[in-house]
Amino acid sequence: MATIPTFDLTARAERRQFALYVDVSDGSSTPEWEVQGYGTEEAALEFSPDEESLTDVLGIQHNSVNKLERSMSFDPNTIRPVGDHGKLNPVLHEYARRGELTKLSTFKVLVVYWYTTDKNADLYPTCTIIPQSLGGSARTDFPYDIKLGGEPIFGTADKATDGTVTFTPEV
Repeated sequence: MATIPTFDLTARAERRQFALYVDVSDGSSTPEWEVQGYGTEEAALEFSPDEESLTDVLGIQHNSVNKLERSMSFDPNTIRPVGDHGKLNPVLHEYARRGELTKLSTFKVLVVYWYTTDKNADLYPTCTIIPQSLGGSARTDFPYDIKLGGEPIFGTADKATDGTVTFTPEV
């Protein structure tokens, strides 16, 4: 069994202590992790469990969870300058504009639990990011959903003073 993490808290965990990053390095061997959620007021990691329930011939109910289908929605997401947490937007824009649907399933995503003592992190190697719409009224909004995929690689994360995130897999 995995080691249960210790929470590094003196009060309740703040939302910013749970972060999702997308590799925006354009296929480089060194990931460039961009935190997601800039300008999004609320975003939660949905587990969407695939549940099964049955009652046997003795009248005993049995429940099981077959898998979790993890996803997170970022709405609103506004088109903004690249230097302002906007490096993912042009990539998604181009894939959607050209109908390059297979490329929407080639993203690496890092989920970091900054509130744990060891700064636990999970790397999902084959994630799908799906733009939902483009438009709006006063601004051009571009909301999207991220579906975590692939066998997760568990480890830890470190953040440098310049905001650069480094993932280290468990040994």
